[in-house]
Amino acid sequence: MEYYLGVDLGTTNIKAMIVSENGEILSFRSSRNPIKRQDQKARQDLFYLFNQAKETIDRCIEDSKLDTKQITLMALSSQRESFAFFDASGYSPLFTWQDSTKPKDLHLSSKHKIATLDTLFIHFLSDKKLFVTDPTHESYAKFQDCGAQKAEVIPSKSSFGTYRNIPIKVSVADIPASLYALGHSTVLSLGTGAFFLSKVDEETAKNGNNNNEKKYIGLDTDGNRVRYQELFLPCLAPILLNLVEHFSPERTMEELESLAAGTFHTKGLFYHPELEFLRGFSVTTGICEWSRSLIEGFVFSIKELIEKMQKKQHTLYSIVPVTGGVSKSNYMMQLLSDLSGIGLQRPRSVETDILGAIKLASSNPLEKLLEEERVFTPQANGVLLESYYLWQKSFYDS
Repeated sequence: MEYYLGVDLGTTNIKAMIVSENGEILSFRSSRNPIKRQDQKARQDLFYLFNQAKETIDRCIEDSKLDTKQITLMALSSQRESFAFFDASGYSPLFTWQDSTKPKDLHLSSKHKIATLDTLFIHFLSDKKLFVTDPTHESYAKFQDCGAQKAEVIPSKSSFGTYRNIPIKVSVADIPASLYALGHSTVLSLGTGAFFLSKVDEETAKNGNNNNEKKYIGLDTDGNRVRYQELFLPCLAPILLNLVEHFSPERTMEELESLAAGTFHTKGLFYHPELEFLRGFSVTTGICEWSRSLIEGFVFSIKELIEKMQKKQHTLYSIVPVTGGVSKSNYMMQLLSDLSGIGLQRPRSVETDILGAIKLASSNPLEKLLEEERVFTPQANGVLLESYYLWQKSFYDS
């Protein structure tokens, strides 16, 4: 029996999972990954992240009751264009993908090295012997105008060193890993942010009007490179977590969803996650309205993401795979399906970034974990549609 260790260096959480070759999850560990935010800055402590990752991996191995010799391989997925730089004097913090700082604005010289998180983690694990990245991470990196040294680009399925004598066989960016795992031309990933990806036909792209738009690199089901477009909302899970932890610490997210479902409207309170403010607050606004306005604001914005991609691709989607931690919310997924008119297909395990990395490393399709668990089909919802029109009017008319 083969056993695979998958690791996700995410923005909100660091996760580790051990899966058997027949699709059984032996152990799963997740730990929070703190982030410091101020204005347009969003940064993380690089060495805290590394140590937290090692602790999470070690606990996952311990929970599995396996000896490390029984684990066939390790596969790594990471947040994408997050980066840090370093030289002989030390390391910078991790500039996350949500940070507005551009590498070219740091005025780095050839004495510095700059890298995305995958490279930094592998560099750390290999005692500074490896300084490599893969094409999926490299396509996100914004290092073209930066004078610092850059990592060597090698295939996503390569030798990336070892961890506790477990060979690291794959390193791949998290969202492309989800696209690969599901083997679909589109995917809606709802985690720290909301990401909508769609494969691009190269011939169509060459002959179209969108040649100036950046195309990111992913992998198809044969492991070959593909290109895709991506649209995203930068913040999703952290705001929902704050709603639970700070606004109403006595309740779970499921309880807040029940409260939101218990009111027909928000009494004119509207939230827009991209504009990051509320409209219509009054003294009569209660927790039901607060919860519903936040949830609806995300659903409305994600609907707009889907519409924008449909226009870019000149196509209409009838069904879209959905994954990521937020996709576990049946309430939000049904609202989104109702409003968008699209069926949302959720796999049995929503940790598709980890599973995509394992699938690539092992050539095991992991069908049991990636098979359809539920499809949310559109239902008539006149109240939601009316609220969407009022939301649009509240923000866009002004």
